Amino acid sequence: MPLPEAVFFDFDGTLIDTEHLYAIAGGELVTASGHEWTQAHIDAAVGTALDDFAVQLQDAGVRKREEEIIGHVVDRVNDMIVTEDVWRQGAVELLQSVAGSGVPFGLVTMGYRETVDRVLDRTGVPEFPVIVTGDTVTRGKPHPEAYLRAAEALGVDPAASVALEDSVLGLTAAGAAGMRRIAVPPTGGLPEELFDVWWPSLVGRSMEDVTEAFLRGRV
Repeated sequence: MPLPEAVFFDFDGTLIDTEHLYAIAGGELVTASGHEWTQAHIDAAVGTALDDFAVQLQDAGVRKREEEIIGHVVDRVNDMIVTEDVWRQGAVELLQSVAGSGVPFGLVTMGYRETVDRVLDRTGVPEFPVIVTGDTVTRGKPHPEAYLRAAEALGVDPAASVALEDSVLGLTAAGAAGMRRIAVPPTGGLPEELFDVWWPSLVGRSMEDVTEAFLRGRV
């Protein structure tokens, strides 16, 4: 069975369950400004780069500069993330399987590197050969820059690679980069045209499943 040239993972919402932490941090700013933080705001923020999230918070009523907003959100998430077991069920085992296969793999996230390191440093997961974070790109998802940069760093063809994502923005970015796409959202509701294969959970998944999904997406 031919293998993909590389496997790329989103982080927040795909491998780890942290979207609610960003929602809490953003909600604190909105409510402190005397405005309402709604589920619609939370849903719109899923998968966004932090600079885009800052603009959304300003639109929701926060009267602070983007840099101040991002600083608050990152600090609050970093504070909360060290007290929680944020890994989605099956995520660590899947990473171990992919790493053991010898296929190159990378992390492509709109989270900031400091937050990523806080999670990875306290968990026995395989080391990612390539990590692209939101504070290292000029254009966040849904633009494909992050995925294209990760593929270039590994020296692989994006069209011969597969990405695991949980959000509309992330799946759009991976598709724009030419990658096959596995959707693994914590909840449903993603348009079918955005993914090649849908996994309701990471539990029990392995590199064999990733390869099967990749080959199905090439048909």
